[in-house]
Amino acid sequence: MAYDHLAAPDPELARILADSAYVTREHNVCVEICFVRVRIYLPAASEGETFPLLFWVHGGGWVFGTLEQDDYTLKIITVELRMAIVSVDYKLAPETPFPGGLHDCFAALKWAAENPGTLGADLQKGFVVGEQSAGSNYAAVLAQLAKANLALSIPLLCHPEAYPDEYKAKMTSLGPNADAPLLALLATSGKLQALPENPELSPLLHDSLDGLPPAYVQVCGLDPAGDEGLVYAERLDGVLTVDRCYMS
Repeated sequence: MAYDHLAAPDPELARILADSAYVTREHNVCVEICFVRVRIYLPAASEGETFPLLFWVHGGGWVFGTLEQDDYTLKIITVELRMAIVSVDYKLAPETPFPGGLHDCFAALKWAAENPGTLGADLQKGFVVGEQSAGSNYAAVLAQLAKANLALSIPLLCHPEAYPDEYKAKMTSLGPNADAPLLALLATSGKLQALPENPELSPLLHDSLDGLPPAYVQVCGLDPAGDEGLVYAERLDGVLTVDRCYMS
């Protein structure tokens, strides 16, 4: 599939990991009448050792992406940060319209939270939901549903047709970055067949963000949806939040 080549390590940029430094396995999680596949990553460990849990939702504009897309990145994270990781292979639009992919992610997250012992995880050491782009969109909704710590990278948090009037003056990054690479991904939200104002598509529109766990929000200077992330971080007033904008 397109972009799967990104899973291969670049020898000039990525640390080459020994196969003995980590273990991976896969599991099928029941979702209503079907299954969703997850891949589990663990660092090499002594008997009985447990780790914080990272639940990973790949990006891809809701319409592409696979478990292979971030495979090597997750191997690096599990080894260097000593985390157990569950990566979910949610179903994609338009073949599976909204909220099918979100339901896959929530079922997999619920399974992970209920079975930390089988994952080598200890939720008391940490429980984080995150990824980037459309994966961050699902992650933000999952954090609202499950009250899990949140890590968002270049997130899509509100459909452009549903920008709230009170924040429109602050949400202008789409205009200056009209020619940014992969901008077309913003249009892929239409393939979900979801209403723009649905807070499960546009989590920025959720009535209240009070009581959410800590969040890390990362945007970049040429990100068409960058202001969505910054406004979301602003709305997390009262929640421990770190936001970073990388301008180059």
